[in-house]
Amino acid sequence: MTQLANDNYGRTVMFETMGSQDTYTVNDPISGSTFTVAVNTGTAQSKVYQTINSMPVNAPVVTLTTTQIYTGVVLAAMTFGQQLMVQFAVQNILAGITQAGKSADLLAYTSGLSQSITTGSLYVAISQIQAMIADTSSAKTNLSPFITNIVLYTYLNQIQTYLGMPITPNPGS
Repeated sequence: MTQLANDNYGRTVMFETMGSQDTYTVNDPISGSTFTVAVNTGTAQSKVYQTINSMPVNAPVVTLTTTQIYTGVVLAAMTFGQQLMVQFAVQNILAGITQAGKSADLLAYTSGLSQSITTGSLYVAISQIQAMIADTSSAKTNLSPFITNIVLYTYLNQIQTYLGMPITPNPGS
């Protein structure tokens, strides 16, 4: 963890990047408390620092319950999943899935995966995508170019990146 700054009240602001989140830890010498703020990568450090710096001295320490923490994690994963689903739908519309008459077949083939992604069950989604990559059935091959290993690896890698995991290289590219 790297010391970012001391704020106007003598609080020390520490910074650390972990996966797709930046973590700011503030030690308040007056109250003797420590609190942490985690933000998605890309949020300007100065904005987070300004927010922390504007907090009053002896501000009450907010402790989240385990339920609140996991609710935030699940909601974030669901939001990410919904973004993936929109990206996938737009990609397939642009590729001509409606004109090809393959929408129903694609929905049937990906229904379990869609459910996992939209409910935030991203580790389950990874397993399902890996199984789809290994699938050589005509159900999958008939859905080309809408479902191919290139497409599947693209989404697998996006999920792995979101979760802070190493990406799985596509051996076919």
